[in-house]
This record gives sequence, structure tokens and C-alpha cells, in this order.
Amino acid sequence: MDARQTSLERGRAAPAAKAERRRHRRRQVVWQGKIETRDSRLVACAVLNLSLGGAMVAADGAFAAGDWIKLSITRIGSVEAEIVWHDDGHLGVRFLDDPARIAGIFGGALTL
Repeated sequence: MDARQTSLERGRAAPAAKAERRRHRRRQVVWQGKIETRDSRLVACAVLNLSLGGAMVAADGAFAAGDWIKLSITRIGSVEAEIVWHDDGHLGVRFLDDPARIAGIFGGALTL
């Protein structure tokens, strides 16, 4: 196994190891979107899983835990989020809005 495969597996393993601390059930999805940073930088992304509390997103770029972003999912809507972790092209984000508002945004597209 080469170093790239190892780091990708490590990035994908991190969310599973934290699953027991989540308050909301996650659903696997593959939705296209974009990330807007505080400095108005736009980065294409793919949302890989989603809950009322946050999401795992694949995106290239320089991100850091604690950064604020606006996550826009094509044909669904936008939410404000905070990056909780970033590893090898994957981000874990926590939504800043109330779960009821998040359900209103995503509810028509996905039953959470």
C-alpha cells in the first residue's frame, strides 16, 4: 500500500472512530456543492455524508479547524458551518444553525 492510500484510509477512518459521540444520525450521500470561505474564496466540493448537526465534505484547499464556511449544496441550499477537522482532502463540519432549520433546508431532499 502506498503512502497516499494510507492517508486516504486514515481520513476516512477518522469519522467512524468518532461516531459514538454524534447526536444525529448520518446519511451517506454524494452531492456536489461549493464552499465559500470568510475571504470569499470559492472551492468546489462533494458532500459525502450528512446529518442535522454536520457533514463530511471532500474538497481540495487549505482549511483549518475553527474556520467558518458557507456550504452550498447544488439544488438544495446553503448553511453556515465551522470546520471541526481537516485531513487529506476531507473536512468534518459542524452546522451553526439550529437542527430544526437544517431539517427544513435538507428535509425535502433527504429524510434525516
